[in-house]
Amino acid sequence: MALFFSSGKDKSVIQQALEYIQEASDRITIEEKDLNNQIEGSSRKIMPVTNANLMGKLLAVSSYRDYDFNGTETRYKSGYYTTKNDVEATCKNAIAHADYLLKCSKEVHEANKEAIENNILLADTIRSVMKKIGIPSTYTEYDYISSSGRRTQKRQEHTRVSGYANDINKWIKITDGFTQAESSYSNFIKNVEEFRKLEKKKEDDTKRAKEAEEQVKRDTKELATLVVKYKLEYEAGWEDVLNTILAKDKYLHLGYWLERQRNSWADGFWKAKNGIEGFEVETGVDKAIYDEITSLLEDADDGRVFRDCQFNYSTLYSMVEDEELYTDYCLVFDKISSDLD
Repeated sequence: MALFFSSGKDKSVIQQALEYIQEASDRITIEEKDLNNQIEGSSRKIMPVTNANLMGKLLAVSSYRDYDFNGTETRYKSGYYTTKNDVEATCKNAIAHADYLLKCSKEVHEANKEAIENNILLADTIRSVMKKIGIPSTYTEYDYISSSGRRTQKRQEHTRVSGYANDINKWIKITDGFTQAESSYSNFIKNVEEFRKLEKKKEDDTKRAKEAEEQVKRDTKELATLVVKYKLEYEAGWEDVLNTILAKDKYLHLGYWLERQRNSWADGFWKAKNGIEGFEVETGVDKAIYDEITSLLEDADDGRVFRDCQFNYSTLYSMVEDEELYTDYCLVFDKISSDLD
């Protein structure tokens, strides 16, 4: 049958009709597809989902000191090995066990995927059907009972979950705990690193304490040797030994006080004055030393002048003839220098 259009207006009406027919056809296709999904979903059954979070089998990190991981299980060590504190071996054992459990969790998760997809579609189908027939997933109740179970004068509003929604959550498993397994793994690795740092600190502290103890023993022995050598009282300390040594050489005595003055002059120049006082002038060199130091003290404003002058403390030390005395001085000065201002 031929169609004849008498005007552009007729063409527009027919075009609109064709578009309406196409739109209706699309709606029918969508509804048909949705109906097929519901039919497919309604024919599905709940599939079991196995727990894929196996990280609960992990031990405390420190426990791997007493357990070995052989690739599939942990075994308790015996004898000598239970007392051996090897931090790196402990951490290696712990991480190996965690890696193994995560691997097993992944395998279970992969095996669960079909069941999870099935159960998600089944749960969505039930919700869709219940929504279409007008049954909500939640509803509201009113009473005069508070959330703590006590009666109140004011009416209370409570949101309840529908029975079918509770049943979906209870019986249709759509997760297997693998996300929690990954989180537990990450946290455990962090715990291993914290354990490693803490144990390393303990080792370092123990080492420092032992070194300090050994240093005290060496200091005590060295002090005792010098006390006997310089015929001091048994109770004499490092300062007593120092004063005895300084009294034996005027150049050493002056050099000591000038070096101390160079290191600190915030409270004046009493150290250099203390060194030059009592300095016995016996030679022309002694006079030159005395004149330079006293001259510097008249207008000194920086302790470093006693480092840069002609007869500085290094020069004075070189004038000490008794090498053994100077060696003892250096030892004593090293022991007490940190306590000097």
